[in-house]
Amino acid sequence: TILIIGSLQSIELNENILGNDGFIALEKENVLVSGGLDGYYSTEFIGRLGNAKPGNWPTTIEVNELNSKPI
Repeated sequence: TILIIGSLQSIELNENILGNDGFIALEKENVLVSGGLDGYYSTEFIGRLGNAKPGNWPTTIEVNELNSKPI
């Protein structure tokens, strides 16, 4: 087993998928997601949720479609 530790130095993406709040809308691009060594998935946006807290389920964040800002 080899463990590689690293960090991102830069990210390049189209500005049309970046919301004003920094949210990246992956479903707007042709994105492939990797899971493990040989698993691949397509992306489908299902919603945004607030942070989970012990004893409470996360709640849905309503977002303004035009600027990705929570309402």
